[in-house]
Amino acid sequence: MSSKKPELGVIAIDIEKTGCRDENDDPMFAVGIATAPIDATSIDQVFSFSVALNLQKPESMNWSDFWKEKGYEERCWDEFWSKNENILDLLQDPIRILQYDSRELVALWINNTLMVCERMYEKTIVVTDTTLFDTVCVGSELKRYNFIPLNFTRKGEYRSGVEVDSYIAGLFKISDPCDWKLMGDVNQKYIDPLLLGKVEHDHHPENDAKSILLKYLAAISYAKQKN
Repeated sequence: MSSKKPELGVIAIDIEKTGCRDENDDPMFAVGIATAPIDATSIDQVFSFSVALNLQKPESMNWSDFWKEKGYEERCWDEFWSKNENILDLLQDPIRILQYDSRELVALWINNTLMVCERMYEKTIVVTDTTLFDTVCVGSELKRYNFIPLNFTRKGEYRSGVEVDSYIAGLFKISDPCDWKLMGDVNQKYIDPLLLGKVEHDHHPENDAKSILLKYLAAISYAKQKN
């Protein structure tokens, strides 16, 4: 006899891009997805996945020159990726991450992975740490290749989404969730002790998605304690 599905599942999403412009200029080249029941009590209940788009960088070319040749956003390179070339190398290594040569296949992977996650629960919500970026990019990519957008399940049922820092800010009556000092203090004192496990937010999208998921689950746990 099959066991009953958890009533509500959380799907956390994180992406990596070469800049903030549209996908024709700055492709979304890596995606991480993590999921768990909203009432998870162990990190063993967390499942995570990741995929990367092959940017086709020649082995003989360094990242800085390749970035300029492709015309990717300079600011993104200067402020971020130039300091994280080891992550770029990892995300372009087909031995260490599932990789596809086309955006369409990456979109198919996203759609299929969402389907797998959604089938684990009666209902799902989507959680990110940048509502105006990650979910927008993923939703646009799904629609580009005629998949159901992110604000619906693969069955076409509407669902909601949550931005984890905004949720925590609401719990503690913080008017500005971008007040990083105050938010950091609150997280350290109240949220971090409730984490099911520690996953470094290291810009690998799978790790970042797990980190976002665990943070949200900890925030939900805190909210339940206060009721």
